[in-house]
Amino acid sequence: MKSKKITWFVILCFFSCYINAQIPSGSIAPNFILTDLNGNEHKLYDYLDQGKSVILDFFAVWCAPCQGQAYLLESIYQNYGPNGNNSLMILGLESEDTTLDAECINYNGFPWGAITSYPIINNTEDVPYLYNINYYPSVYLICPDKIITEINESEINTISDFISSNCGTLGCTDLSAINFNPVATQDDGSCQPGWTQEINIPEGWSIFSTYIQSNNMNVQANFYQEEEVIIIKNYLGQAYLAGWNFNGIGDIKFNQGYQIKTNGNCSITFEGEYMDPEYNIINLENGWNMISYLRLDPAPANLVFQELVEQGNIIIVKDGNGAAFLPDWDFNGIGNLEAGHGYQLKTNYPGILTYLSNYEQY
Repeated sequence: MKSKKITWFVILCFFSCYINAQIPSGSIAPNFILTDLNGNEHKLYDYLDQGKSVILDFFAVWCAPCQGQAYLLESIYQNYGPNGNNSLMILGLESEDTTLDAECINYNGFPWGAITSYPIINNTEDVPYLYNINYYPSVYLICPDKIITEINESEINTISDFISSNCGTLGCTDLSAINFNPVATQDDGSCQPGWTQEINIPEGWSIFSTYIQSNNMNVQANFYQEEEVIIIKNYLGQAYLAGWNFNGIGDIKFNQGYQIKTNGNCSITFEGEYMDPEYNIINLENGWNMISYLRLDPAPANLVFQELVEQGNIIIVKDGNGAAFLPDWDFNGIGNLEAGHGYQLKTNYPGILTYLSNYEQY
């Protein structure tokens, strides 16, 4: 059953009054399941359980302020709905008994169907009574915790700030996502899955590197569960000593290699953003360096370092097994550089190394 169109209702609509509805802000929102004009079913709590906020717009097709507000709600829906960052759902609930479905598409020349892509529900059953709707438009914001807040036009205009202050800070809360937001308290569905790189580390000494940059590259945080690890060192000699719970390295850097000693085979997995080789240069210091390999596919050491050789800037390159590339002797004992491996490189002076993209061949 829906509310009837009566004189004082019309007056309130035309003055667009926003007095407190009888269901007070701070209440738990009543759940419902309704079907829109396109035959799609909408369950309020399903959206909330997905971490989305929901705007309920109780309106009448004949209400002039409702018509004007529809443009604003549509703009919000485009930015924050499924075609935006997918953090918000808007449901338009036509709350009059006698309204025809066709009138929800076009009412006396007002093109409801043309200006609204958010779901419009005409058969709202007893939901307006559950929410004690007394005037149009009545607009509610419901946070994922199911707490309801009645909002006015100025709050709708600044809906992102309003949601942040009332529902928490929106953002990606997945630590492994490339756009993780450390201050977000409510996931907004914008998380972009990151890359995963699993690196197999043999027993004894070796050199590893990663092409991943994540939100937590701390050595201890990434290796504390690997019981086989004895020591990890960077090119400066700073060390992570697992047995002493000591981290003198700090964070793993994607453009560096690291010596590691283990007492058994193990593996480490990094998740995060892939650092494209063509956009991330390797800065080389004078003397010894320990570098990463950022490409996905193997490439011959002599071709990768050809430009540096022509500049007279490479003395020797070594892998974790001691195999060497000696440009003065035209000798490539390393063969191919491979992802997950790191390499020691000695230069004559500071320089830079830039890898080709994964779409190019050496």
